[in-house]
Amino acid sequence: MADGIQKKYAIIINGDDADRHLANVDRAVASLKSEGEYQINVVSPTQPKEAGVNYLPATPQALDQVVKGLGSMDDDDLLVVYITGHGDE
Repeated sequence: MADGIQKKYAIIINGDDADRHLANVDRAVASLKSEGEYQINVVSPTQPKEAGVNYLPATPQALDQVVKGLGSMDDDDLLVVYITGHGDE
């Protein structure tokens, strides 16, 4: 059920420590921050350069934790999911 207040959530997932994928994470964070007030969750081998995000190291348990944290979303909230990397770990 919607509460009339749109909250914005984002999950950025990266399973690769190659420089290009780490840079993709940084670009995604910057882009989301420029779009408004997102609660940004990053699951990646290294922490993004920008502060103000919820960072967890890239593990299956971390991803589960982030997804479970979305349980408070309601019908008028917005979720953005961005995935980069090959996920070979």
